[in-house]
Amino acid sequence: MKSFLRNYRFGLAGALAALATLPVTSTADARDYVLLLIDRSGSMTIPSAGTPGGTRWETAKQLAISDLGVAAADRKYAIWTFDGTTHVEHVPFSDDLSREQAQDFIRSSPGLGAPGSTTPLAGAICDAVDHMLLDLPLAADDQLFLNLYSDGLENATVMHPCEGPSSPDHLNPTDPDTWEYKVFNKLFNGDPDIPGRVAPRVVANAAVLFDHEIAIFADKQNQNPSKSPLIESLLREGAPIPPDVSAFPSRAVSQLGQFFRFIADKTGGRYRAFAPTSRLPQVGDVNGDYCVNKKDLSLVTASLGSSVDRYSPLDPNQNGVVDIYDEETVKKHMGQCKQ
Repeated sequence: MKSFLRNYRFGLAGALAALATLPVTSTADARDYVLLLIDRSGSMTIPSAGTPGGTRWETAKQLAISDLGVAAADRKYAIWTFDGTTHVEHVPFSDDLSREQAQDFIRSSPGLGAPGSTTPLAGAICDAVDHMLLDLPLAADDQLFLNLYSDGLENATVMHPCEGPSSPDHLNPTDPDTWEYKVFNKLFNGDPDIPGRVAPRVVANAAVLFDHEIAIFADKQNQNPSKSPLIESLLREGAPIPPDVSAFPSRAVSQLGQFFRFIADKTGGRYRAFAPTSRLPQVGDVNGDYCVNKKDLSLVTASLGSSVDRYSPLDPNQNGVVDIYDEETVKKHMGQCKQ
């Protein structure tokens, strides 16, 4: 168990100093670091997409396993979960797991535990960013990816530099007291309290598991969270109310996922939202038909060597270029489909 105050020993000055002293390497020597950050809070027990009879927790793990199916030249993985008031580092980068080993760990390891308790989302994101910026032996061309799998219900970051209430404007968090403002600054500057949009070192990919149609906990006139459609539906089903749901601020949250779209867009990452009726993506599918076939391979082959945005479906490994590893990803999953 890692302390939630971990890694703030340096602050912005330490982060900038660490970046300033990075050795310069060529692109051919570049390495990817991918930190998979999985929400293990109580609301992840709610039924969710893509796993019949399953939960958001099971869906989050399936998404992480799928994302680990992407090929890359040199990629290291870390696996964290978060709940209660802090995060847990299950697999450090130093374990040097292959992507298949990382998949097996998520698929079958009892060490991941079971969801419960509250959601220190902001603190977990900021701790993950600090860990990648301050603790890794980074070279100038290395790429950092933070893959978040969550329903977005921050409510338990306390005594932490990224602590704060939710912003009333999820698309433009400018209130310096809010956790969204601090998380945004952390991704861009390494410091939660200093604004400014320098080029981000960390690419944020967000998979949000949330049914926004029923998850309006309370409108501006209704400040009673017990009137939440979601809570009422759980009560009718005889299901327990997850502690992070019952403790969530009673305000409209229909646009909550927009913040994660915002940070993904601004860092060059991918945003994906999943409702209970959503189909999960098929790794290797680049044309969006949920199957991997010759059409996908033709599209990637025709684009080999092309520069693309990191969120382009033609670039599964998100290095900004359609390369032989993207082609390998398609070939490895040829014939697979998601129903």
